[in-house]
Amino acid sequence: MVRCGALTGRLNSAPERKEARTRALDAAYRERMAWNPSTEAELRDGASHYCYEVEQAVGQALFVDRSTITSGFVMNALTEAPLLHLRLLDDFFRFRREASPCDDVTAQHFVAEWTPTPFLDVDERREINAYLTHLAARRTHTKDWKLGPMLNRFADLHDRFIAALVEHKPSRVAWFDHGTSVIAAALGG
Repeated sequence: MVRCGALTGRLNSAPERKEARTRALDAAYRERMAWNPSTEAELRDGASHYCYEVEQAVGQALFVDRSTITSGFVMNALTEAPLLHLRLLDDFFRFRREASPCDDVTAQHFVAEWTPTPFLDVDERREINAYLTHLAARRTHTKDWKLGPMLNRFADLHDRFIAALVEHKPSRVAWFDHGTSVIAAALGG
């Protein structure tokens, strides 16, 4: 017969063992999946992913800003799209290369001297996460997302990133020309 105390001891240690196994598996997965480009071609491919995100974030945010669509679910979908791309771009600037989730591309992959710097503030990021990736009770479908200020802060950080490339890795600047031209055309920067 198992006594309650003995059973409780086993139950309490089971989550700890599971958590330790999960941490070990996560570390192994992260190491296996880590993006460690060894060639300029691999880095250039990462830069093309960044430029795609820029094009989508800027284009979609401007479309939402100029849209006359009044359908709730359509407008929700249109609003969620640029938020997702802005969050991905924030990740690019936010994470250190060695601390980035798995195979995420970061600014430090291109400029080792880059200091991770987010453009979304803590509250914006928390709200975007709740809105897009969690079925959070605080979600609202009537939130007035301030896409313009987010885009402007992103564009400023993009300019700082390009300046860091010019200073430390000038041969890589051209890889980001498409993103730079999208920002300039849309925001006049």
